[in-house]
Amino acid sequence: MTNKRRTLLDILLKKQNPMNATQVFQLLGEQMDLTTVYRGLEYLEKEQYLQSFVFECHDRGIERYFYASKKVHEYFLHCEECHRFVSAGDCPVDHSLSKIEQDTGFSIHDHQLILKGICRDCQ
Repeated sequence: MTNKRRTLLDILLKKQNPMNATQVFQLLGEQMDLTTVYRGLEYLEKEQYLQSFVFECHDRGIERYFYASKKVHEYFLHCEECHRFVSAGDCPVDHSLSKIEQDTGFSIHDHQLILKGICRDCQ
């Protein structure tokens, strides 16, 4: 673990909400360039320090968001006005997966649940 990778991980551990590479880069000031941020995030995810998901937003297009989570699986709420993500805790779908696997014969390895709407502050 290099110092730069540790810095990236620390940022995401403190934020506790998903951030894209550009948002992480902006918090760093001039500590590292954007390419180094992308490579560091990719390494941290490969080594399972981070998780990520691809998210499509009407205003911002398609982006990959990274987060450091101690939970096995969680889900997020996304505000379509301020574009903030909020963790909504444990995934409510987890308990249904075994039934879906049984009914379909499909072996599920991963899933994502992101709910879009307007947060309390933006309403």
